[in-house]
Amino acid sequence: MKTNLLTLSICLAAGVTAMAATNEEGGFKLLNNLRTTASVATTHATGLEAIAATPSISWQSNAYQLDRLKGDINKMGVALAALEKMRDSLTPAEREEVDQSAPLLKQMATDTTSAIRYIKNVQGEIWRPSYQKSVEDLATVSGRLSHSLKEFVELTRVHEKEAHLQKDLGAAGF
Repeated sequence: MKTNLLTLSICLAAGVTAMAATNEEGGFKLLNNLRTTASVATTHATGLEAIAATPSISWQSNAYQLDRLKGDINKMGVALAALEKMRDSLTPAEREEVDQSAPLLKQMATDTTSAIRYIKNVQGEIWRPSYQKSVEDLATVSGRLSHSLKEFVELTRVHEKEAHLQKDLGAAGF
């Protein structure tokens, strides 16, 4: 019984320590991972846009690109859900970025789902303007999400460097 309580205490202490570490840098790390996945998704979306505009490429190639994009979106959805769970421990800037990213990701998911349905129903008619517009919109929204997250990560890193420089200058007596 004592061993079980000791084990439980150790596990709880380790869990609290891990949660504190996650809360301390977890928001930025998750947003940086989200940025990376958004960049990959943008590559997939612009690739889809290019192949959708090429009449000689099969609808199956479009379906393959859409499936890859769907995987990217699902991965970003998991990261965004984790960020929402830890919302109270995020910095104001991190919360703002989550709030800006969520509707863009939702739009990407909606556009991707629509394009997948279209492909399944029509298959060979990817040349239609409605599909072309849908794919173009998907690439645009994906690019906006990726750009927003990239700017957030870069700005956060600049602020961290600035804080370190101020600390170093303060320690040096300046």
